Amino acid sequence: MKRIIFLLLILLNQSVFAADIMCTGKVSGVSINPRTGGLLANTVGGLSSPILCSTSTTLNEISPSNCSKLFAVLLTAQITKRTVTLYFSGAQSCSDFQPWTLAGGFYHYILND
Repeated sequence: MKRIIFLLLILLNQSVFAADIMCTGKVSGVSINPRTGGLLANTVGGLSSPILCSTSTTLNEISPSNCSKLFAVLLTAQITKRTVTLYFSGAQSCSDFQPWTLAGGFYHYILND
């Protein structure tokens, strides 16, 4: 019985992680909508201008101050030609997100070497 429960826990953990995706690539363009504060990354690893967060209101469970930090990281990546990795939960692929709409499930980012 303990083995069955252990195996079920392993399978559940794997399915949770399987729902998370990483979009990695160079940043070519970063913009902020002056009316909403929405932060858009024009292209990053298959993404095409999704709204990641807002610099004026909490959006995607990300505060405006943390969104401003992401803006700085994306600009740094673009200027230095480094890649970033953006993590999302609930999506199947980076191309699932429509341009100019909220990229739901965004929760983590890394500025790569």
